[in-house]
Amino acid sequence: MSWVPGTVLLAPEDLRAIEVFAEAAYPNECCGLLSGAEEAGIAYVDGIHESENVADEPARRFEIDPALRLRLQRTLRQGGRRVVGIYHSHPTGLAHPSPRDLEAAWEPDLVWLVIGVRKGQVMQSAAHVLTTAGGEARFVEIPLVVRESVAGGGGSNSGKYGPGTCGKTHGANVAHDRTGRTTSVTAIPVTNTPADFASDNTAPVAPEIMEAIIAANTGTAAAYGADDLSTGLSARFSELFETEVAVFPVATGTAANVLALSMLTPPCSAIYCHENAHIEEDECGAPEFYTGAKLATLPGEHGRLSAADLSDRLESLALGFEHHVQPAAISLSQATESGTSYRPDDVAAIAEVARRFDLGLHMDGARFANSVAYLDCAPADVTWRAGVDALSFGATKNGGMAAEAVIFFRPELAETFKYRRKRGGHLFSKMRYVSAQLAAYVTDGLWLRHAGHANAMARRLSEGLSAIPGIEIVHPVEANEVFPRIPEPVAAGLSDLGFGFHRWGGGSPPVLRLVTAFDTTEDGVDAFAAAAARLAAEA
Repeated sequence: MSWVPGTVLLAPEDLRAIEVFAEAAYPNECCGLLSGAEEAGIAYVDGIHESENVADEPARRFEIDPALRLRLQRTLRQGGRRVVGIYHSHPTGLAHPSPRDLEAAWEPDLVWLVIGVRKGQVMQSAAHVLTTAGGEARFVEIPLVVRESVAGGGGSNSGKYGPGTCGKTHGANVAHDRTGRTTSVTAIPVTNTPADFASDNTAPVAPEIMEAIIAANTGTAAAYGADDLSTGLSARFSELFETEVAVFPVATGTAANVLALSMLTPPCSAIYCHENAHIEEDECGAPEFYTGAKLATLPGEHGRLSAADLSDRLESLALGFEHHVQPAAISLSQATESGTSYRPDDVAAIAEVARRFDLGLHMDGARFANSVAYLDCAPADVTWRAGVDALSFGATKNGGMAAEAVIFFRPELAETFKYRRKRGGHLFSKMRYVSAQLAAYVTDGLWLRHAGHANAMARRLSEGLSAIPGIEIVHPVEANEVFPRIPEPVAAGLSDLGFGFHRWGGGSPPVLRLVTAFDTTEDGVDAFAAAAARLAAEA
């Protein structure tokens, strides 16, 4: 069985030399070879070798000079090294092998380094390998790690083989110290690779949403939400929620939360929420600023409040005592900050407590789609039917550009909301561009398809990590977030390889937060799990 690389390590001066070559070749494709050695699934590149592109259409495809490869292979063989990869550029700006590349590829043990160049400037770089897993040939993206040259390497290989022998060569100072290579790596992630699980906000705009924005960008339209797209939202969302609702587009989740809460909460009152709720930890005091209320927090397992705990807290209060803030509202996060979801019965039980104490019930639905997709229930079942008064309906994390909405299930709450939205700076003059996103989002189930995919990637990631000794998943995976407790050497190694994630809570060993999105790929998930497994085995 041939060796297949799982990670590529390349010196920064070598990557820059390739990029300069690619920019100089634009609008044609440049090409060349990568030499080095392999060990433990890692391709260590210690030389780059430029080739003339001998293809008949160099602007559309590449072909490495076969004489260069023959000469290089003979020379490398003498030193126990080999050709470990091919590099070439794409004048489209994309750093992924093209269908033409796939047709020409046949060596699964070679790295394919692709440099995307647009208008003469490098846009991104990514590494791939050929796989036939599942019976179908395709390219899989692997981590490309740019690292400083290894100390003790004995100097550069630059010019070692000479233009007349093997083409132009740039050394990476790594060929002379096999033991030192893995200990002195300083990783710098390259654009596009490896996978970024830091947040679903890092994902691009979904193509369907972008198309809707472009479609809205024709002709003139009434301003300040009087356009057809904006005025049609209430009907669309009323159908979705199976009841009459009032819908108000805004640009951010924080705006949706605080403006919705302002309709439920008079000044000098209290909003009850989980101690890790977004409104408590990540909105910079905006709820207090816009409502004049105090946030009162409670603990709860896996990020969820319980009806019993809320009832006990409220029953302990001195209601009507002028020295204390008075309870006014409860806010639930759906999904929670721990990646879990409230069931409809959970929400109904909390709503019963809210009604008993005459409190409003708000739901922060930044990842509402992920919870609904996980619960496989009607949106109505976990909102108004369960007793929710107002919902912050999120789209940005699930493929939108900047599109959230405040949805009221009690018409009287919406009567003066338009004034609060204006005062809060979210009455957009060109509202059609926000409304176009929301309309497309809820059309033909797009929102649930995207959320369902993100959830599936989270489950795949959780399953991959939980199979590794020493890694524990600390919260149930009920949306698109995974929280593994992971040994410090593994966490540090994943960071060094360039994977994106956040450390969560500051404990030791650390808990990571990994967030998947509508565009997360199985390959990206599997590469992370595979890297974690390799690092855990070495720890």
